Amino acid sequence: DQGLNWINVSSGLISQNVFSLKYINDENILYAGTTDSGLYKSTDLGETWIYANLPEWVADLEKSNNNYLLAVTITDGVYRKSSSSNWEKVSDSIMVGKDVYSIFINDVDDIFIGTDAHIFKSSDNGNSWTQKDAGINSIGVIWDFSIDNSGNLYACDGGGFWTGAGIVYLSSDNGENWDAVAITNRSSNSIITMPPQTIYVATDSGVYVSFDNGLTGEKINNGLTTLTTLSLKTDLNNYLYVGTSSGVFRSTNPITSVDNSSFPPVTLFLSQNYPNPFNPNTKISWQSPVGSWQSLIIYDVLGNEVATLVDEYKPAGSYKIEWDASGFPSGAYFYQLKADNYIETKKMILLR
Repeated sequence: DQGLNWINVSSGLISQNVFSLKYINDENILYAGTTDSGLYKSTDLGETWIYANLPEWVADLEKSNNNYLLAVTITDGVYRKSSSSNWEKVSDSIMVGKDVYSIFINDVDDIFIGTDAHIFKSSDNGNSWTQKDAGINSIGVIWDFSIDNSGNLYACDGGGFWTGAGIVYLSSDNGENWDAVAITNRSSNSIITMPPQTIYVATDSGVYVSFDNGLTGEKINNGLTTLTTLSLKTDLNNYLYVGTSSGVFRSTNPITSVDNSSFPPVTLFLSQNYPNPFNPNTKISWQSPVGSWQSLIIYDVLGNEVATLVDEYKPAGSYKIEWDASGFPSGAYFYQLKADNYIETKKMILLR
């Protein structure tokens, strides 16, 4: 009933200190990570629980497209298992001594994890990791990740507990580079995105919403009795749930994505293509605050024009187009957006 009534479903849980919950849809299994007795699972929507053979403090859990289950722990790095194997530790030497708080897996099975002030990425199911936090200036914990429909990846920086400072970072190139976005400068704990460009962030001063990919933000705290908001989730009916220091709150109405015509973009912005590298298809997104004649052209490394994706008048709004590079050789390409006096060029890699 959208959170109006709650019942206790803890039968079999040795510990009542549940730090994380994750439901794996295709397995119909609910996992619970406790702070002091390891990981548990339930196959009957929480009515009964059994030990899941991982004794660590599990902070977050995700399943990859190739059926690996990955768990990040605050005490002992990253663990992985398949349906037919036991848990195995997959943190390499770069991860030694790091507590891990969050995990995100994209459509091409790139794995991102958040630690104290750093982000790491693996593209081989967790066998090896590379630090990917260029542009991040953090003194706190990377608590959460989310991705929008344009492939922009967001990371929540919890800041320093002693300062309350934090921020939301955006990467438009699959984690290679990060930029701070202005939705909030508070300690950011959880984030969700909704198409086309709406973002909700839980912070230590309430919930913020942005309708322009984080370029601007505003508080939406009416009805909250505490401003220490720690987590965000939505249900199938798009009600927003907020976990706080004083319990769980639910929005009085479903949240919905906002049409671009109601909240037009405030700046012209070209996103990094996604995925990148790609083979052979990739998507390019951009937004324009005003109507104008716009062109989007692909060039090779010699500056030769190889494809024209857009060459027409477009009203203010957000756009996305797919380029099929079948028939083109591997290598670097550049795509350039022109709109009035605005020109921006970005690099992409076709890798066969």
